[in-house]
Amino acid sequence: MAGSKDMRFVVISNPEQLRNRAELRLNRQHVMKTYLAKEASKPASNDIRVTGKKCLRRRKPANPPSPATTDSSGNLHGASNANAVTPGSGHDFSAPQTCQHVHPRDNRNSSAAKKRTATRPKINKSRSVKARSNPKSDTGPLVPGISGRFRNYAYLGTDAEEVPFPLHHLGGDLNPFDTWPTFDDPSLNVNELKWSCSKRFGSRGIADYWVPTLLKARHAFLSTIAISSCHDDIMRRSARPPGQRPKHESVQRARVRQEVTSMINQSMSDPQMQTSDATMVAVVHLLNAEIMGCDDHFMRVHQQGLSAMDCRPLPESPVYFRPLGYRTIYKVFAPESHVSQILELARRLTAIFETEVLPNQSPSEENSHTHHQDQTNSEQLLAVTAAAIFIRPAAEDLSFALPSESYTYEAIRLTARLYAHALLRRIPFSRAAQELQATASSSSSSYRSLQPGTLSTEAAYMANCAIIIHIRNALVRTDTTDCWGGLIGVLFWIALVAGAAANPEAVTTEGGYKERQREGGSGGGGGEEEEEEEEEEARKWLAAVGVRCSIVLGFEFGPAVMGTVKRVVGIQRVLGRLRTVNVSSEGCWDSSGVGEG
Repeated sequence: MAGSKDMRFVVISNPEQLRNRAELRLNRQHVMKTYLAKEASKPASNDIRVTGKKCLRRRKPANPPSPATTDSSGNLHGASNANAVTPGSGHDFSAPQTCQHVHPRDNRNSSAAKKRTATRPKINKSRSVKARSNPKSDTGPLVPGISGRFRNYAYLGTDAEEVPFPLHHLGGDLNPFDTWPTFDDPSLNVNELKWSCSKRFGSRGIADYWVPTLLKARHAFLSTIAISSCHDDIMRRSARPPGQRPKHESVQRARVRQEVTSMINQSMSDPQMQTSDATMVAVVHLLNAEIMGCDDHFMRVHQQGLSAMDCRPLPESPVYFRPLGYRTIYKVFAPESHVSQILELARRLTAIFETEVLPNQSPSEENSHTHHQDQTNSEQLLAVTAAAIFIRPAAEDLSFALPSESYTYEAIRLTARLYAHALLRRIPFSRAAQELQATASSSSSSYRSLQPGTLSTEAAYMANCAIIIHIRNALVRTDTTDCWGGLIGVLFWIALVAGAAANPEAVTTEGGYKERQREGGSGGGGGEEEEEEEEEEARKWLAAVGVRCSIVLGFEFGPAVMGTVKRVVGIQRVLGRLRTVNVSSEGCWDSSGVGEG
């Protein structure tokens, strides 16, 4: 064993000594020295380190040998003696010999070790310094294919182990929503409020046309939150029982309105921003929020501004339905369903009123001779159509596939009764609601409506209350997540008619705007105060639904929304002017004698 030239013996006393870097380096040098010696003895050797440059033979190790080993040859090419470590070589070993580590020096293991050394991506310090000092190694082209044993790491200049974090974590700490504008009040969570606004009022039309304008200015973007905060506050109040509702609006809603108003005032003081699109958008958003709030002071200010505008009278024209009937509604409900039948009666009533009554209010000289005859025919058609609406049974007397359909039918039926009574008697919707409530209180078949805090069909009913409360309670139990989907136009019509009926009796003042007529004195009692409070909450709830439908519809069906609003305004204008024309002052209506009070 001592005379073997293919092996190198290392005597250790602790297994940890096998990991000594100096010892491992000597082992690698010994293997490479033996390999080069054998290659030099071969005449047909192709190794460039043997046949070419001889500088590799004069290369010295970077670190001196460890004193724990005894190597008789200090030169890399001194292969005449075998390297062996013995106890009598002058080294002091306190621990007894425990094991021997043998390194074979055959060609197969030497080639494998050389390949592992050449293809290892991490190089030692001396080679790294030499590669960095050579400018050609860093400026050369990137050789394709790391798996093809090319040294791309020398060109890149940085080992993969030296990267401080994985590359896929780049940008992980960045939140794109933090770039949104924020309020000055830190208690207002813009992300949460904006999510609610997008959920309630978002549509494809808004994303295409409105959002680019919102992103132009801070007040235009944040003013959208005023709409969602007001809407959510009203909906939360309506979900509570009457005795548990707060007396005032929420703190969050008030803070949002205050900040939006402050930003609009700052923009109005800037000559360049006061007429910009962003400021106009912010004002429109704030106006929608205040319409839902139904505050008399704010409404008076906006009504004065609207009355001061120079608006031309617009002609009435059908928009929601075709002359031959419905098409979209029949995709949701079949023509023979209860909902479609009562909607068809309401459509006929509107068509008769628009085509016969409205043009005859100011007849010209050439058609004045046919005015009285057409007036009589239209009155008869209106009476027959209104009678058909009033004899429609309530939802509790019919059967429906889903409970939500029964509440949808009931909301449409009550609104159609209110609509027919106002058109037949030529009275405003608010006066028609009062007359229907008085007639229902005196008759045996009064309206019945579930309390807003209950969901069971067996719950106690609220009798002798305003019809708008019945309509609101029926709508609350329907699915208004997507504004009734294909029936969104019907929901908008209900909100407009019932919202107009919810407005108390109004008189025209010198300023040209409407203000509520309040009775003098406290009068009444606790029951009347609770009823007035409930009517006020129903009024706000209906206004919130109407504003939401107008926003969702306005960006996709703008002409339909404008035509509907113009039609309702024109009908109300005629009803307010002709409330006493050819109508008896006693009873709700007595044109045909078939309708109930």
